[in-house]
Amino acid sequence: MSEGYEGRVWKNGVLEASQWWPELPTPEDWRLFMRGAGAPGGDMVPPVQSADVAQRPWTRLGGNAAWGEVAARNKPLLVAAAIGLAAAVLMMPLGGGIRLLLSGAALEREIASQDESLQRIIAAREAAERDAARIDALVALRPPASQLQLLAVVAELTPGRDWQLLEWRMPDRQTLEVDLRMPSPDPRALVEAWEGSGRFQAVTAELGRGGNEVGMRATVLRHVPEAPQ
Repeated sequence: MSEGYEGRVWKNGVLEASQWWPELPTPEDWRLFMRGAGAPGGDMVPPVQSADVAQRPWTRLGGNAAWGEVAARNKPLLVAAAIGLAAAVLMMPLGGGIRLLLSGAALEREIASQDESLQRIIAAREAAERDAARIDALVALRPPASQLQLLAVVAELTPGRDWQLLEWRMPDRQTLEVDLRMPSPDPRALVEAWEGSGRFQAVTAELGRGGNEVGMRATVLRHVPEAPQ
């Protein structure tokens, strides 16, 4: 190992600068060294102090002194590393929370979309039910059969050919009143024929004047066509 002289500048226990000379530095060398280290100094070289050489490198020395010097030298880097590590630790749960919030928002949007679809289906069903109710109400206003149909049925159910239709009345859409003239009318047979046709119910027959007139009254039933075999 070469022998020589080493100048050092310490600040608060931390080595800030050092320089080695093979010979004792001149006042000019020392002044330039101190100026480069940013330390005040005169032209006088300080007294020389002998330094013992350690048996092991300083990196292997134990104790807090060596580590304190390393920590002091690299304090900004260590602080930045500690801040980065803390930020990473904090970001881990934060990132999980953000992902959870995003997943929750996506789920809420999906639920809202499904709810809107369900509401549209419910609204359409309610509208269809209202329309069906209106249709049923309108159909209920229609008479069970037209008067031409009823006239054909009465003509078919009245026996013989020498009968006359004296009067035809429908006080309401379901009630038919008919006055007939025929020779020797049979009220019982007429009632059975009308009710047996399936087109009338609550049929009554009353004989009129002279014994050749009969008044028929019945409730008209809606005709339901038979299903094809």
